[in-house]
Amino acid sequence: MTNHTDDAPRTRPPTVVVRESQPLAAPEVSPEFETSEDHEITQESFRAIMSANQRGGRWESADEIRVHAILGEVTLDFRQADLPPSGVIEIEATAIGGEVRIIVPDGAEVELAGEPFIGSIEQ
Repeated sequence: MTNHTDDAPRTRPPTVVVRESQPLAAPEVSPEFETSEDHEITQESFRAIMSANQRGGRWESADEIRVHAILGEVTLDFRQADLPPSGVIEIEATAIGGEVRIIVPDGAEVELAGEPFIGSIEQ
């Protein structure tokens, strides 16, 4: 977990970056998510408002995912997911009175940043 001690306002919600432990044989991708000519960045959203939303098993993940859990729970399980060619997924998660769970395979590299307000961020 990254702790921020400055008083600067945050302009983005908490972010989780998941990197595959063994990068795929794809063109190298910069941290800014530049893509090769044959891969366009994909985006997907998951929401749970007073409900639950789960994604697991075999599924194709987008490069960028936005998650909103409002009095609900969103669980994203990447253990059997097909990752994008870059092998990197950026997730922006917001939970208001709810919970966001992200499950990754053993050995995956996870970068977690964020500041909880009346809640917690755990890795």
